[in-house]
Amino acid sequence: MKKILLSLMAVAGIAATASAQLTDGTVFPDFTLTDIHGNVHHLYDDLNAGKTVFIDISATWCNPCWNYHNSGALDTLYAKHGPLGQPGVYSTSTNDVVVLFVQGEPTSHLAELYNTAGATAGSASVETPYATSSQGDWTAHTGYPIIDDTTSSDPVVGTQALDNAWQIAFFPTVYMICRDHLVHSLEQPTAAQAYAAVASGCPATPPATGTSLDAKAIAYTGSGYFVCTATPTLSFLNYSTSPITSATITVKDGTGTVVGTQAWTGSVASLDYQNVAFTTPITGTSFSGYTFSVSVPGDINPANDAFTGSTFSIYDAANAQAIPYTEDFSASATLSDKYIFLEPNGFATVASAMNNPSSPGSSLDVTGPSGSSPDTVLLLDDYDASHNTAASVNHNYAIPFLYGNYNTTGLTHETLQFDVAYAARTGAPATDSLKVLVSTDCGGSYQTAWAVGGAALKTAPDVATNWFVPTAATQWKHMSAPIGAYANSNLMIAIEGKNPATASTGMSIYLDNIKFANSTAVAQVNLEDNVAIYPNPARDMANLNFNLSDEATIQVEVSDVMGRIVSTISQHVNAGTDKIEVPTASLAAGVYNVKITNGESVTVKKLSVVK
Repeated sequence: MKKILLSLMAVAGIAATASAQLTDGTVFPDFTLTDIHGNVHHLYDDLNAGKTVFIDISATWCNPCWNYHNSGALDTLYAKHGPLGQPGVYSTSTNDVVVLFVQGEPTSHLAELYNTAGATAGSASVETPYATSSQGDWTAHTGYPIIDDTTSSDPVVGTQALDNAWQIAFFPTVYMICRDHLVHSLEQPTAAQAYAAVASGCPATPPATGTSLDAKAIAYTGSGYFVCTATPTLSFLNYSTSPITSATITVKDGTGTVVGTQAWTGSVASLDYQNVAFTTPITGTSFSGYTFSVSVPGDINPANDAFTGSTFSIYDAANAQAIPYTEDFSASATLSDKYIFLEPNGFATVASAMNNPSSPGSSLDVTGPSGSSPDTVLLLDDYDASHNTAASVNHNYAIPFLYGNYNTTGLTHETLQFDVAYAARTGAPATDSLKVLVSTDCGGSYQTAWAVGGAALKTAPDVATNWFVPTAATQWKHMSAPIGAYANSNLMIAIEGKNPATASTGMSIYLDNIKFANSTAVAQVNLEDNVAIYPNPARDMANLNFNLSDEATIQVEVSDVMGRIVSTISQHVNAGTDKIEVPTASLAAGVYNVKITNGESVTVKKLSVVK
């Protein structure tokens, strides 16, 4: 679960790769918050009054947050530069700064802020609930407003604000929002550093005065990807004292060629911003490298018209990857821009770059399918911690990881192969699932091309803790998904991990060595004389033994006497003698049909299950 991972990493003050902070230079979303004393704080009212707003987002259980809070840096900033007339603010204050503290752990409450009855002393851990942990009384000797996200009246505060709108990557996070609504992240600044950042990063007055106009392109924050064509929403800021009533947004590709324009009319006030949605789709000419600029009549400062940072990517047939294509995640400690998440709450990361929940401050020591340790693998975090309160358990949590777009025109035997590691929690059923999703209509819809779940997904023994980390090569299994039926010049492929819809038993899934390839040879599984199933009768596990002349993907379906499929397995095996395990512990006693399929060859075996 994303929030739990965020919390685990924040214990050591280490940034989570689950999400990044808000990009410097982007618009900070407006809010109206009520502090613990009932006072209301409206962000844009403060900004429009010429104030610079500092927000410290911390968690009561977080030791680095506590240390920074007790350093007095923000107390000094508030005293010297805060609103005149407020308690603790000097009469000589510059009166141009607002400081807010936001308790950012949505499962904590006022008891943790005040460190009163019910709060647990010290940092949180896998064993210690985040909801009740506190480092001390956060209100003591603090003059600036304190806001608790569980008691404030603004519905945007809490999990959605922190994980999405505010994009909190670690605790403590310190944001500076300038009067032009743009945000800048600061690394636990001293009072002097914070106030110096106002002078260096925030505009004192709009550069264009009188009737002169100045439009500034704002950093892109929209959808990270489009398929076939793009309809982005791009933004600009009015750096003039006069309103801007018309503008044109121009998008260029990496070669500087104009690929789209969008005209806008309306009225945007001084130091306010405007979002401009493209109504005419932009046809992609490359995967990435797109920039945009804003132009207004009589702009006196063209230097800030263009935004040349990261914008969006367009997956189209022109940049579809040829196969075979392999990704083993060894090239970098971060995910490539090629990989994107189909859902805004999606979280996958390179596991070796993560903090170890069992040992905060150290990396996650994963043993990969080759036996090397630490290995760099992909983690699909559909983790669902059972120790969370019922309100925060994230059931039916899906992580669709976009593997990219591929040209498979004319191919019929494509397979997506990968190594998987997954274990269930002791005493709980294995109910997570892994799917391969495909789209042949430019990302308009996705369909399930292959799926495995439950006991068939398990690769390692159950674990007693709330976190499974592969520790041996034997805890990995090679699987293969046949997707030859979906040939397309721009085939989109995603891999989705999903936890159960109704039970608090979800666990994370590890992937490595993802390979998309086409096999022209169809290995044959000889019939009755070449497939053995044992033990038969079986109690907890049956094994299928067979010989292959070539490597192949084997599909196994287990059905009951009524013809209902009760489990499925897909596994890629090498040439020669091989074995596939068929879990039977969860099956009722009785007789089952085991159907083994590979390409053009099919065989069916009878299997008895006893209890």
